[in-house]
Amino acid sequence: LIGCSMTDEDLRRPLLSSSPSSRRRVRESKPVRSAHLLSLRTPDVECAFVVNFDEIKGNVVEFVYPDNKRSLVEEGGIDFRAMPSGLHTVEEDFVYFRSGSDRTVFGVAAFSSLRTGEEKRGARQRSVGFLLKEEAWLRPFLPRLSYEARHLNEHPRDYAGIVDAFETVQNERQDGERKGEDAAASALSVSADEKVVKSGRHTQILSSFADVTRFYGPAISLLRKAVLLGLRILIYSPPPIGPACERALWLSKTATTSHIDDSMRVPVLYSVSIHDIDHLSSLSSFIAVTTDKIFLEKPDLFDMSVDRQYVQLSDRFISRMTTPAQRPTVRCLRFSPDDASEYRHFVKIVNENSQLGLNKAGPFSELDGRLEDEWKDKNDLLLEELFSASDVGRVIDGRVVVRDFSLPSSSIYFLQALSRRFHLHCDVRINSFSLRCCSFSSPAPSLPPF
Repeated sequence: LIGCSMTDEDLRRPLLSSSPSSRRRVRESKPVRSAHLLSLRTPDVECAFVVNFDEIKGNVVEFVYPDNKRSLVEEGGIDFRAMPSGLHTVEEDFVYFRSGSDRTVFGVAAFSSLRTGEEKRGARQRSVGFLLKEEAWLRPFLPRLSYEARHLNEHPRDYAGIVDAFETVQNERQDGERKGEDAAASALSVSADEKVVKSGRHTQILSSFADVTRFYGPAISLLRKAVLLGLRILIYSPPPIGPACERALWLSKTATTSHIDDSMRVPVLYSVSIHDIDHLSSLSSFIAVTTDKIFLEKPDLFDMSVDRQYVQLSDRFISRMTTPAQRPTVRCLRFSPDDASEYRHFVKIVNENSQLGLNKAGPFSELDGRLEDEWKDKNDLLLEELFSASDVGRVIDGRVVVRDFSLPSSSIYFLQALSRRFHLHCDVRINSFSLRCCSFSSPAPSLPPF
């Protein structure tokens, strides 16, 4: 991968769909709307767990259901993953993470801190969560988990609620008659419980694609390029960490495309800590979130850092991009006026759909699906041109592509970088094309909010 060390195994791994014709058929078909939404299968929940902060022992696994899954929780380091560093500074938060030796198990946990006069810290702190087999199901259970975390702080060792939530999901999974939307609706019913709704825990938890676009502004375009190019992206955020995990999820969706094999998509690791440094060192690409600022002092671990809204390439990454074939990767990741224009395009989409009442956050937001489809169309347009040229080994004139597809001028460098990233047999030439570009070492200029 560009800007990352590659192993022989990485080079042998298939990058593209099985054949050029199949790739073209995917491009010509109607895009699948809202690909980030839940699959047609009911959720596969491995277990429920509770992590408690003990004044003497620190983070401890307090409860696991069913009990035969305790080793999965304890060996996966869930005590630290479900309660990242610094959460004691906030009253409520949530976190996504990946667990297991191969990081194929996904975790979601809601954190709650209740001030009391009993503990030395003056507060009870718990994280309540699920371990899941599918990433798509991280979000729907958060309202219920948030309620149960608060409830357990008020009524320690009353695990009936979290057991009931787990059993409800399991019962729905065993009901083979439920399909499609009914499966998703039954999962959401876990969080639509009357007591959860009355508590207010069902609102204002999840963000939306529009929220993330608003947060990053024009830098959203640079981040999308970084994801498509397979960089190691580290997002630093002081607590609360939940919103940063949501941003990592949505950033991965900006790189949605029909033309990349699933095995080559950049993995979203969500929350990581100092216990994950060895694992991060072994990866050639990722999107990760951390509350540990010490990570920013280890530039060998990442190619691009995102400190809240401050986006910057690692000096080590830039120093490695020295050959003529590598330089376009750095050039296309510098801020240009084209990024602001692309941002305004998405602002227009959000504003148009907001008038229709489609801008609500949640796992079933139609606006989120429309924004993801828009990014997908942009990505497919570029990659289809590259793959078609690679099939016949022809030269691509960057100026012609920009003109014919009404693309930003900076897309020429991006096309060159993508060609190298996917080892395509085509030559993207710039000739005498002039590119307006300036160094991007500070937050992108602010534009009117939408």
